[in-house]
This record gives sequence, structure tokens and C-alpha cells, in this order.
Amino acid sequence: MDATQIRLSRGLIKAKTKRMIVELDEDVQELNLADGWMTKFMLRHGLRSRQLHGESGSVDPVIVEAGRRALQDVLELYDPNDVFIMDETEFC
Repeated sequence: MDATQIRLSRGLIKAKTKRMIVELDEDVQELNLADGWMTKFMLRHGLRSRQLHGESGSVDPVIVEAGRRALQDVLELYDPNDVFIMDETEFC
């Protein structure tokens, strides 16, 4: 998956929108981010909603993020020149 195919939930988009409005000193109480707003926002920005199936649909994103952070913590202990991708390394 490249950077142009980031998975975002509708809830995450709404939460970020509310935070941005607060930062702009606007009144969030009057803000209504209903499904119609979300649909138009997604159309305007070329976003699509897809249902995940199979293995990718059953993964808990919180656990995945925790695993990524743990891996980054381990990799920080090593110089980047000493880290190898073993599935691309051939021992001949």
C-alpha cells in the first residue's frame, strides 16, 4: 500500500475536522457533520469507502499500530546499515 492509499474511517475524518474547527476558533457546538456532509466531502476529495473482507477485515488496527511501534522501538537500537530485509536476501 503506498501513501496515496491510506485507510481512514469516517469517524477519524469527522474527529480531525472538529479539531481543525476548534483550532480556527469556530463554534463546534453548531457543527453538524451528518452522513450527507461526509458523502459530499468524500466525493469532493476523491475518497472511497470499501468494506474489508477476509484477513484484512478481521485485523484490529489498535493491535497493528502497537506492533508497528514495538518494531520501531526495536529497530531504533540498530544502525540502519545493520538492518536487513531477510525475505529479499539470498544466501547462495
